[in-house]
Amino acid sequence: MGIGEQIKHWRKLQNLSQYELATKLGVSDKTVSSWEINRTEPQMGMIEKICKALNCKKTDIIGEDDFDTNSEYYLNPETKKVAQEIFENKELRLLFDAAKDASPEDLQTVHTMLLALKKKERNE
Repeated sequence: MGIGEQIKHWRKLQNLSQYELATKLGVSDKTVSSWEINRTEPQMGMIEKICKALNCKKTDIIGEDDFDTNSEYYLNPETKKVAQEIFENKELRLLFDAAKDASPEDLQTVHTMLLALKKKERNE
């Protein structure tokens, strides 16, 4: 997913319209639209503002291939461990931000449930 698609994804997770995001950033809604369709890309300083407005990390917008094991993002070390396991399954990565302060047990329960649903979806 490109930067534009990520901006759109995170904007929708926050239930914001393009106009509402644009207002928070001090740009026009046409600018946000242009980013989301990958006509243009925001500059790095603007990406930082976008992330603050969308309550996400820069790597959520610009991408990152490796799990940051030194990150303080996860509040519970056991949750961090389960999250790392989930990170390795690309289909489940969206669970991350919803679970940053979840208990490891809750996160493991959701992980198990999602894997079962994926199996069912594939008729395994």
